[in-house]
Amino acid sequence: MIKQDIVHHVIERTGLPRTKAEAAVDTVFEGLKQALAAGERIELRGFGVFSVRARKTGISAAATGAQPERHADIAGHQRVRIGGRTASGFAIH
Repeated sequence: MIKQDIVHHVIERTGLPRTKAEAAVDTVFEGLKQALAAGERIELRGFGVFSVRARKTGISAAATGAQPERHADIAGHQRVRIGGRTASGFAIH
């Protein structure tokens, strides 16, 4: 399923014009992205829970941001991933 499929589903269920349905779907996705970017936890009852988690890094110089030739460490961006789990009652039949 892609975003346009979701928009089409909203149109079928609500009878909204396409422009308003697209705006509604975009608003929901934008809110979800902003919440995850802020490190917030998203809980959609009956669907799942999603949060941003730090990724494990290796111990290589590239992973730690060290530059041995300069004898300095570089503050790099922390790698993150979106993790989650589905609701206990969520099942695909």
